[in-house]
Amino acid sequence: MTTDADSSAAPTGLSRGALVAFALAVAILVVCALTIRAIGKVPKRPVRWPARVRVNENYRNVAMRRTLGHYRAIEEDDPMYRYADRQEGADIVFRDDEMDALGIGTAADERRLPDRRSNWYASRIYRDHSVTDPDSPYLYWQVDVYYYTGLRDSVPHVPEICQQAGGAKDLITEPTTFTVAGVRKPWDVKVPFRRVTSWVARTGGIYRKRMEYYTFSVNDAPMTDRIAVRRTLNSPFVRHMYFAKIQFGPFGNREVGDSDEADKAAEVFLQSLLPHVLEMLPGKADIQDLDKALDANPPGAKPAP
Repeated sequence: MTTDADSSAAPTGLSRGALVAFALAVAILVVCALTIRAIGKVPKRPVRWPARVRVNENYRNVAMRRTLGHYRAIEEDDPMYRYADRQEGADIVFRDDEMDALGIGTAADERRLPDRRSNWYASRIYRDHSVTDPDSPYLYWQVDVYYYTGLRDSVPHVPEICQQAGGAKDLITEPTTFTVAGVRKPWDVKVPFRRVTSWVARTGGIYRKRMEYYTFSVNDAPMTDRIAVRRTLNSPFVRHMYFAKIQFGPFGNREVGDSDEADKAAEVFLQSLLPHVLEMLPGKADIQDLDKALDANPPGAKPAP
């Protein structure tokens, strides 16, 4: 028979030592998690854009080629020029409020601009001079490229969110891929893009179907998921980082056709566009060189005697 005294002496759970060890393990895990999170929130070291890129005092990349194969940037002599909002020469110029919303032209950008480490944008409309039908929905193409570097945390802008906020309806976002010849790895295989189809209100309450395409270059890797871009930005294992959004689509009042037709026209345009855009973005070797230089001269290290 077991007495009350014997019952109280019998083990009923974890020992005091085990509880202490468990609490210590939990505390270590919490500290590690918070440390990793804090490291991830530290701004990534900025990545210089290539020397061929020229960014003016308004953070606009003015080095984009005006001619891309048989596509040429429209200027004042083009009939579509008067419909292009805020056009300056071959470029579309963003307003101050748009720049603020995009996070371009910040105080950090002002400091980094002379060192080629600022954010920048480029926006143009190109005309396809191989198209003879003036009513073709693929006669004009708008191109927008946004470059970001040295950020702490950011959720990239994407057209499906911006268009919805602007009143577009019935948005459809679908993955697609394009193959482009003569570009560097890893862009030389099927490049992932997202196709955004929406219906945009025109004069008289008529809605016109519109299509846009976009992808991101994250340290020279193609990526379409903006949350994945943000995860990379917050990764404690990434020390230098940039991301760029490459966005383009037919421009004008003519309604585009079905997705197959639009994709074919988009892939043709991309043969001329993507090689040039990649010339304006750092490659993987540039990131690796920055990491190696940082390893050789870590912050706070004393110079060698």
